[in-house]
Amino acid sequence: MDMEAQQHVRRQYVVFRVAEEKYGIPIEQVQEVIKSVDITRLPQMPSSIKGIIQLRERVIPIMSLRSHFGQNETEPEDRRIVIVNFSGAFIGLEVDSVDEVLEIPAENIDHLAASLSGAQRHYVDGIGKIDDELIILLKLDHLLEGSERTELDEAIASLDTAETAEE
Repeated sequence: MDMEAQQHVRRQYVVFRVAEEKYGIPIEQVQEVIKSVDITRLPQMPSSIKGIIQLRERVIPIMSLRSHFGQNETEPEDRRIVIVNFSGAFIGLEVDSVDEVLEIPAENIDHLAASLSGAQRHYVDGIGKIDDELIILLKLDHLLEGSERTELDEAIASLDTAETAEE
């Protein structure tokens, strides 16, 4: 694709809120959005992993983005769970609210990873600009790193093993 064609590429993002900020995930990684439900807690999980839910005969781990981003946990009325395909497994991302699906032209996305520090550099894909709003665009595959990712992978593997044994 030539440079001019790349500038006119538009991607769709599911836009949601965590605390006062807006975030976006590419729509092709989102399976569905559900209202928050009761979450079964699992022992010895990273603090951002709240537990698991059952959705259509499938057990799905739930990650609180508020906790993951260092925000105080609250119970917003409009809380939602965004079910995403996370490196080949389904995971639920608990967010304060889901706003909309937005199409963001490539020329409205700033890729700032080099200017960010710490873990943000890995999981922020860029900043989308629509009108006067900024939307932090996330890279799901880099949202969890290190021991947190290992613990989640082990939890998913044990859930998959338990599901297979029940069948």
